[in-house]
Amino acid sequence: MTEVDNIDIVLYHYLQALSVKVSRGTVHRLLNTPLGDSIRSISDALDVLHVKNEVYQLPSHDYFPQLEALSLQYLRWTEINFV
Repeated sequence: MTEVDNIDIVLYHYLQALSVKVSRGTVHRLLNTPLGDSIRSISDALDVLHVKNEVYQLPSHDYFPQLEALSLQYLRWTEINFV
């Protein structure tokens, strides 16, 4: 794992909140890939655990000035916050 050492802990707690039975070691192993702590590796781990998830590639930065307003979604799931 590279820069962020606790992404596996955050994902583990999120999975617990979803009542997914998985060990911390399994989550760590699923994230220990050449992709590192990327959104793609998190999505791949969720796929392996059969947790529905979607990842979208955003358009180029030239697209954003064309939008009327940007939206940032903030979710609170028990004690864990996700943006």
